[in-house]
Order: sequence, then structure tokens, then C-alpha cells
Amino acid sequence: AAASLAGNSANPKTIIYIGDGISKANLLGTDKFRRMIGPLVDGRIAVSCYPVGPELELRLLGAIAANTGGRMIGGPVDVDPETAGSQLAAAAQATVFWPQQEKINLAGGPQVFPTRTPPLRSDRDTILIGKYQDRPEDPIEINLTTQTHGGEKSLKWTVTPTEPAKSNDY
Repeated sequence: AAASLAGNSANPKTIIYIGDGISKANLLGTDKFRRMIGPLVDGRIAVSCYPVGPELELRLLGAIAANTGGRMIGGPVDVDPETAGSQLAAAAQATVFWPQQEKINLAGGPQVFPTRTPPLRSDRDTILIGKYQDRPEDPIEINLTTQTHGGEKSLKWTVTPTEPAKSNDY
């Protein structure tokens, strides 16, 4: 699928996967997963998934969607086929922001996971988890240069550190 979408295009590149995500004959390890999604990420091809079937590999489908800038529609929550179709069509047209740098670099050098900044989308959350050695007192500036099918976009956030909350100890 990645090869069929190769080349420069002003249009967004999207693959819609409908299936269970399971192959009992061809197990997918970490290295094989990276090799599989590498051409998709390099080609700026977002893969959105709609899991169907009696057995579902939701973690794999979610990982494919998250790493390629796609979405997973349904999954642990049932979505009727008509709604799923509308959501898949909207996902195919949403803006994907592809980071130009591999990592978000912040003053003070926090550890950030995942270490490679994933694509961001206009229609879903992207979560990065960071840890500082010492909690900064001042607001933190986060700057990220991204590429979209419409050109380069600079994103900027200001995050104000708060005291750790016991309710977040999970």
C-alpha cells in the first residue's frame, strides 16, 4: 500500500484498514513492526483502522494508527457501521501534522516518551509523557515544526507546571 502511494502529492495520503489485525501465521515483533510502519511514516501515509471480527488485536491496530498519524475507529467501544464509515471518511480528510524533528527538545532536558515524536492530528489527542529531574517553576515553551499536506506549520504551546497530584499516581 505504501508503494502505491509513493511520490510527492499535494493531497493527504491515507490508508483505511478494516479487519481484525491478527495473523496467527505471521507474528509481528518490534523490529518487524518498525520495518512495516517505517515506509508509511517516511511516506507521510496515515493508516486509520476499523477493527472487525470475533477476535481483535486492538493494541496492534492502535499502535499502527498512532505511529502513522491515523485513527482507530471503534475497538473496545462498538461503533455501528454507518457511524464508523462517516468517522473513517472524516479521518481520511483530517489534517496530520508530521514533526520535522524527531524529538521535542525542551530546556531542562526532560525525558519524553515516546522518544520519537509521533504525528499529531486535528481530530484526536496525542499524548507524550515527560519527566523532569526537578519541577520547573516557570511555564515551559514547547515549539514544534511540522509538515502538513498544506505546507509547513509551526506549533507552539505554553505549559504551566503544577504540583504532582496523588490522583495521577497510576
